[in-house]
Parts: sequence; structure tokens; C-alpha cells
Amino acid sequence: CMTQIGNTTNCSLHKCYAWNANSGLCEQTGQNHITPLVLQAIPFTGIFGAGFGNIGRWDIFGIYMGVLFGGCCFIVIATLLFAACTGHTEEEATGFTSCNTCLWSIAMTALYIWGIVKIATPGDIFDGNGCPLSGF
Repeated sequence: CMTQIGNTTNCSLHKCYAWNANSGLCEQTGQNHITPLVLQAIPFTGIFGAGFGNIGRWDIFGIYMGVLFGGCCFIVIATLLFAACTGHTEEEATGFTSCNTCLWSIAMTALYIWGIVKIATPGDIFDGNGCPLSGF
């Protein structure tokens, strides 16, 4: 976890490591994986990508939010456009809406499971500082 500085007795720490003076060992400084894993495993917070928000991965959190709210907006707008452009009533557009809702549910479920697997697998995901999650 350290690199010697020139021909001196001084060392510099690598990124994502800290020196524990009490134990005399290097330790990872990445965020612990337990809290994000719990947040991602709870269905209500997992579909929002709360586990990724907790570790500072706002890019992945944004994808979750985009799928969640973007999919909802898409279904409403597409149903209204389908009903307006084809001359059908909103009640007749139920099949179209059901198909889109099914696809939206599959996308959210796939993201939910993917998030749990990524956070639970050591070294697969990095926190907002670029360090691997610690505590494995």
C-alpha cells in the first residue's frame, strides 16, 4: 500500500489506503459495502438506486432515477399520444399501456437485481472517490 520515496526511509501511501498506527497495517479507505448493500436490497429504496447514492456514485443513481421517473412519464405521454393520434379513448389504449408498464417493470427489476449483485461483489464497483468498496 506504500511506495518508497527515492532512496530515503520515507514512504507515500497509494490512493485508497491509510496507515493504521495502532495495528501497524495498511487499510483500505473505500466506503464500507454493508450500508449501500442494505439500501440496495430493500425494494423501496433499491429501485431508486439509494445504495449507489450512498457511496457517491451519482452517475449510476441518475440512471436509476431516469429509468424510474422517465419510464413513468413515457408511459403517460405515450398513452395520451396513442389515444389522441389513433382516435381511441384512453380506456381502449389499455393494452398499449399494459405493454409499456410491463417493459418498465422488467427494466426496474433488472436494475434492482444488477445493483445488488454489483455492490455485493468485491471489486466490481468503486465509490465516489474511485476506491473499491471495503469490508469484504
